[in-house]
Amino acid sequence: AQIAWYVDVAGFDGGIAVWPAGGDLHPQTATADPVPDPVITSASAGPAYGGLDCPVSFTVSAVDQDLVGSLYYSISGGPFIAEDADREGDAFTSAIPAQPLDTVVDWYVEVVDSGDRTGLYPTTAPDDTEQVIFSDVPDGPAKLLFTELCYQPSDGEFVEIANPNPFPVSLSSYYVTDAVYM
Repeated sequence: AQIAWYVDVAGFDGGIAVWPAGGDLHPQTATADPVPDPVITSASAGPAYGGLDCPVSFTVSAVDQDLVGSLYYSISGGPFIAEDADREGDAFTSAIPAQPLDTVVDWYVEVVDSGDRTGLYPTTAPDDTEQVIFSDVPDGPAKLLFTELCYQPSDGEFVEIANPNPFPVSLSSYYVTDAVYM
C-alpha cells in the first residue's frame, strides 16, 4: 500500500512549520508491506492411546499477535469437528478426545489473526491432513525423564521430571537428597 504523509507542527508562538515544504501539495510517500499470514512452524500429536485424550500442540510465527488457534479433527472419515486451542506465547495446545482402540482420526490445525489472515498445518488442509490411530497403551514399567537439573548451591536448585506416559506416575517412593554415596 502506498502511504502519503507530511508533518505540520504548530509552535508556541503561533508559527507553523511544515515538512516537506508545500505540505499536503508535495507529501512524502512510502510503501507499506502488507502484514503476512501467520505461519504454523511446527505441529504434532500423540500419543493416541485408546480411552485417553490425544494431545495436539503447534507453534506459530506471526506479525499480528492477536491470534486464535483451532484444532479440527474427523473421526473415521466423518465431518470435521472444531476444538479451541489454548495459547501460551507462540505455543498452542488442544486435544483429540478419547477414542476407542483402532479409531482413525484425521486432523489439522488453523490459526487466524485479527485481520482474518489464516495459517494452516498442513498448509493444504483440509484437503490434506495428519492422522492418528488410537492404540493400546504399551506394557512395561512407567518411564520418567529428567528434562532439567540445576544443582548449583543456591536457592535456585531444582529438578524437572517429565512424564511421557499416557497415565499418571506416582512419585511417592522417590526423594532427592544431597547425600554422597561411594
